[in-house]
Amino acid sequence: WYVAPALESWSLYQVLGILLLPHTLRHIGLTSIVSAVVEPAIPKQFSRPVGYGDLLSQILAMLTILLLKGHSSLAIVMVWITNIIGFGDWVYAGIVATKYRAFDYKLGAFWFLPTFFVPALLVTHFWMFWLLLR
Repeated sequence: WYVAPALESWSLYQVLGILLLPHTLRHIGLTSIVSAVVEPAIPKQFSRPVGYGDLLSQILAMLTILLLKGHSSLAIVMVWITNIIGFGDWVYAGIVATKYRAFDYKLGAFWFLPTFFVPALLVTHFWMFWLLLR
């Protein structure tokens, strides 16, 4: 936890905005529906919810950051909504990945997401939940 001490002097809105920044890159999950990236035979029951769930999470994160930046009265509510939907997307992606054995297929460059990007996103999800609940 090298970053947390540096953020202690920042406002809650600023810290939440920083923690949402990685979620603005979640559109990368759309690569799960691109047959040039993943094996074309990968089940659509996996790839579509993963791709479009990540896109929704990205849009919500971008909107929420704007609300935080503007100190909107809706900002904290939107952080909750964004964090719950984003975390729920991760849970659902794990369920469909297991159900349809997604990791038995060639993931191409998509492998980067579950091995690096998703764990980083989970850290920010848990950190935001912690900040919101304290």
